[in-house]
Amino acid sequence: MNLAIFTPYLTSMGGGEKYVLVLAEAIAKLPETSVTLLVYDIDFEKSRYQQFFNVSLTNVKTTILKNGTRDIKKVTEGFDTFINLSNFQLFVSNAHQTIQLLQVPYGELSASFIVEKILAGEIKDAAKDIFRLRLISECRNKKRITVTNSQFVHDTLLRHHNVESFILAPPIDDFFVEGIQKEKIILSVGRIFAGLYNQKRYDITTKVFRELAKKELSSWEYHIVGSVANDETTMTMLQQLQRENSGFPVFFHLNEPYAKLKEWYNRASLFWHAAGYEVDEEKFPERTEHFGMSTVEAMSAYAVPLVVNKGGQKEIVEQGMNGFVWNALDELKQQTILLAKDEQTRKRMANNARERFFFYSRNRFSEEAQKLIQKISSNTLA
Repeated sequence: MNLAIFTPYLTSMGGGEKYVLVLAEAIAKLPETSVTLLVYDIDFEKSRYQQFFNVSLTNVKTTILKNGTRDIKKVTEGFDTFINLSNFQLFVSNAHQTIQLLQVPYGELSASFIVEKILAGEIKDAAKDIFRLRLISECRNKKRITVTNSQFVHDTLLRHHNVESFILAPPIDDFFVEGIQKEKIILSVGRIFAGLYNQKRYDITTKVFRELAKKELSSWEYHIVGSVANDETTMTMLQQLQRENSGFPVFFHLNEPYAKLKEWYNRASLFWHAAGYEVDEEKFPERTEHFGMSTVEAMSAYAVPLVVNKGGQKEIVEQGMNGFVWNALDELKQQTILLAKDEQTRKRMANNARERFFFYSRNRFSEEAQKLIQKISSNTLA
């Protein structure tokens, strides 16, 4: 079996890129299987990605696309399978079959909806929607085998676009470190940016914490860890957040290294996530959390999650068992107070959260990925 795998976003080095590389690593371990990673960065250094994502690409070959994505058709000649992760671009190969990794829960993409975006000034996103329609059409007509990363993405694409897909949840690393004591810390993790999609709503979570810190959680701290873009809009938003929280035990840790992130996960007792709050999930499902990788990372380190009842989060957290989901801010407050005051309940949920993590562990991902590729290949050959 000869497979090529590609994503145009590799240099972004985010969750989707990790997904692709761990997938390549897992498939390359199958007997009589060759995996080639297609890249268009002429300065591509395999070792850099191996270190950053803690992944072994020893058995994965690389091919440079010297003329960019135009080379994909030529270099995939003779391949059995072309695996591609893209959000709106349609890349055509000469492989026998194409597996499309779709990780965005696209809602309505009608002509009227696109016009509505243009009139709202969202011209760039409206233009992308036109490309998304073509990509989704290919998946709906089964010209491509579609793999999604959560039940939420699967259900949304099926409901809105009649796209059927296999589900392969993301690989989550184990962040637990023995010997680090839990503290009275609430943690949030996620990129700090101003934009349409998947905002983490730190304006809301910091407001809730300030209210709780005045009375019920006076001895607790709130820490936000995330990468931050340096564009003017994002910087203005960050400065506003810092001003609003001046004088409160609210701390922003920007662009922290992996080791520090690991430390914060282990020190935190509770984990907050509000991406998708106040979003109309039916109309704009893509503006919610598509899965919730940071939530599972926190759970691996025994931090109890309290997450908004939107998007992929609600399939991760089992209400009252290993955390809480909430719809209104008053619910978030009451759930947080309960866990802050009741150590026995908090410990029980923390242990359950740790157990839930194993369902999304990297080892399980690798096993499921290998089974899925073998299943797809055998069905195609049959």
